[in-house]
Amino acid sequence: MDALTGGDYETAYAQLDGYTSLGLEKEPEDEVGRMMYRALRESLSYELVGDCVIDRLDAAQEIQLSYLDLTAIQPDVQAATEAELEDIVQSRTRGEVYDDDNNYLPAVTQEAYSKAVEKVLAKAEDYYTTVGIRLEIKYPGGRWLAVANQPPPTA
Repeated sequence: MDALTGGDYETAYAQLDGYTSLGLEKEPEDEVGRMMYRALRESLSYELVGDCVIDRLDAAQEIQLSYLDLTAIQPDVQAATEAELEDIVQSRTRGEVYDDDNNYLPAVTQEAYSKAVEKVLAKAEDYYTTVGIRLEIKYPGGRWLAVANQPPPTA
């Protein structure tokens, strides 16, 4: 769990049974994607709950994993994007906002969306969620592997 929450994904994947990737190892190329990715990474934390139960070559530990729920921000991002678009419409000339077919220019919608995501992520803690995971440690094939009964969040 330290490797996962610390961003050492190569080590984390090597210790997880059945996971070759969670989609966290590569930062997105676009600005908005990078903002969300960084906020998700910063949000990852865990807490051990109770004692570890050990039975020969098996062990189990209850964990509370906290992370930014990216789906939970969507309604507020949508509302903030609409508000940003309204501000842009009010502060710029028509030609700076709309194309010949009366649609928003792509750069305008991207600017509004980017500002909206930035504003919502400024309060990212409001969208954190916590899930319980039973992390089981097995020793198949001569090496220890972690098996989670609920997968960690993916990007």
